[in-house]
Amino acid sequence: MKLLYESIIQSCNESNILTIDTKILKYFKTRNFSIDKIASIDKIPIPILKSEEDYTKFTSFVMNLPQQIYEDSKENIDGVLIFIDEFQILKQLDEDVNGFLWYIRSVIQSQKNIGYIFSGSMSLKDELITDIAGQKGAFGGRIFNYEIKSFSFETTKKYLNEKADYINFTEDGFERFYKYTKGIPFYVNSFARLLPPNEELNEEKVISEFKKSLPYLLIHLTNEWYKLNIKNKE
Repeated sequence: MKLLYESIIQSCNESNILTIDTKILKYFKTRNFSIDKIASIDKIPIPILKSEEDYTKFTSFVMNLPQQIYEDSKENIDGVLIFIDEFQILKQLDEDVNGFLWYIRSVIQSQKNIGYIFSGSMSLKDELITDIAGQKGAFGGRIFNYEIKSFSFETTKKYLNEKADYINFTEDGFERFYKYTKGIPFYVNSFARLLPPNEELNEEKVISEFKKSLPYLLIHLTNEWYKLNIKNKE
């Protein structure tokens, strides 16, 4: 929730939307105040307050913040889009994931001009997909699912140029890289992370690096395999 709040404030600043009032409201709306002690100045008793953050109040404030930003700035913006990436990480939490999803729905179902995009690396048969979009899921019938299939040759090249410009392929080196990964995002990312930066990678070098990387790729894929349930493995 803190990360989401900080990201919203950062985006507002980049869009020249003033957030001074928001920060002031956050302080007073998300904290519990109590009297710490009574000080005396010129025999006049002055209460000294203390405060502590209330997580429930903070969560409510953050989840309703996009709507508030839109209402305050609708003359200048058409709406607010919230992108939440690596959504599959929720499965690794000990908390009630399904309860969290229903909480999100309870908040955003009444919001206007606010959109949410969840993305991550998941099988379409993943249980989290069912929890989100299934008929009995939190967003059943109210969410669109899009599967990102293998990247094309040109899309893979553009993706790496943007995200890993320190990898220097020759033309035949990149062709070999694409042949190994087949444009599958998970494979592209896994192999690209293991390539040496700022070195010319021709076909021979890519083959050599792939052979050296195989033990690490094997461990990585084995770990991913053991995270799958029986249905996913089948």
